Amino acid sequence: MRCVRFIQAVREAVKRIGATCDSLGGNRRLQLQRLWEKNFLTLRSEAEVAQAAESRGRLQRSGVDLYISDKTALDLDTEGRSHKVTVTRPKTTLQFGARNICIATGSRPNRPAHIPFQKDRIIDSTEITSTLGKGLPKTIAIIGGGIIGVEYATVLASVGVGVSIFCKKERFMVMLPRILRESLLSQLNNLHILLVEDDIDYIEPGDPEDLRPTIRCGKRQFKPELVLYSGGRDANSEDLGLEENGVEFAKYGRIAVDQDYMTNVKGVFAIGDVIGGGLASAAAQGGRTVSCSLFAPAAEEEVIEADALSDNVPLTLWTIPEIASVGRSVEELQAKGIKTVADGGPIVVGYARFDELARGRLSGGQGFVQIVAQHIRGLKGRQSVHRIVGIHIIGTGANELIALGGLLVHTKTTCETVTNTPFAAVTLTQLFQLACDDVLCNSPYSSMSKLRSTRMPV
Repeated sequence: MRCVRFIQAVREAVKRIGATCDSLGGNRRLQLQRLWEKNFLTLRSEAEVAQAAESRGRLQRSGVDLYISDKTALDLDTEGRSHKVTVTRPKTTLQFGARNICIATGSRPNRPAHIPFQKDRIIDSTEITSTLGKGLPKTIAIIGGGIIGVEYATVLASVGVGVSIFCKKERFMVMLPRILRESLLSQLNNLHILLVEDDIDYIEPGDPEDLRPTIRCGKRQFKPELVLYSGGRDANSEDLGLEENGVEFAKYGRIAVDQDYMTNVKGVFAIGDVIGGGLASAAAQGGRTVSCSLFAPAAEEEVIEADALSDNVPLTLWTIPEIASVGRSVEELQAKGIKTVADGGPIVVGYARFDELARGRLSGGQGFVQIVAQHIRGLKGRQSVHRIVGIHIIGTGANELIALGGLLVHTKTTCETVTNTPFAAVTLTQLFQLACDDVLCNSPYSSMSKLRSTRMPV
């Protein structure tokens, strides 16, 4: 959760500083440097405080007591009758008894020994906000093609920083559907971000005469002002006494859990990055699932049909533009042997481009919504329908739109229902209706077939 806050805070500061530069005019680079040095720390702090206040407010409204400590240790009862939690604070030590414990200690950046980390020069993702607070670099090299690295790459490139990403194309953002990955690669070109696929031979820290680090890739040499290593994360599972209490682990120090988020020790649960969840939305839903199973089991049976480990957890990227995805992609379905209509199967795809709507054009005009639907044959005289199984978005506001997309996928809504539902005029939500129209027009199983051709995203 903390890394999510970092990138959101930086992104919000960048947007506001960029907007101010556009209104002032003149030399954009000089304006950016001046406004960055003057306002970045304040704007970043405002965003971080707002997000922290949201979390604290939820805890307070829910009647949750918060204890901030230097160290926390667990003494677990393997039979699950009564566990103990010891909280060490500067002046006191507190001990609590609990029948159930939920571990949500998050993760930290991986820092391999072969990377010569150097303060304000070769850093990880938790150090970047403090480093940026000392000034906007002219160039940055980002090692790794995962979510955090690519988010920072697009955000910094949008304010004129020269960005290079060191990652092979086949390992770049592998969690995204192909259509979004290809669109993002195109956006990197638009932002003048260089994707370096060469293997890195070595990295050298800067010396007193030339503070810039050196990255050697065969015959090529790069000397950026700043190097951000973003090569994965390790779970914060040490120093809790878990191993001594017999808790089982998976890779990278992650705690092993079952489908109900319970460890091998009765009454001990774990959620979030510490189990390798990776997404803040998955961690939040995991917390809800654990809470319902412990304190409202009837509600869990009636309401919760899918847990946070399912395909219905939205993926949101704070890139520029935003990217969001929920449910199945075409490639996933094809890997399971489910064919598209082009090959005689039940999978139909529809698109809606942002520039098809006035509201979309006002927000920049770039981007699209892709809806993946599966044709379900009607039984016993019932009409056949097209169930929405995946929604993938790139464009301004994608991370807000995906909330509705997740609801459509989770509740197994059909394209026929969306098409016949009135949507608020001059809003981006109409993109869902347009994309569902496109699905039905592209489906040989629909009466709307052949009404118009698919307008693929450019």
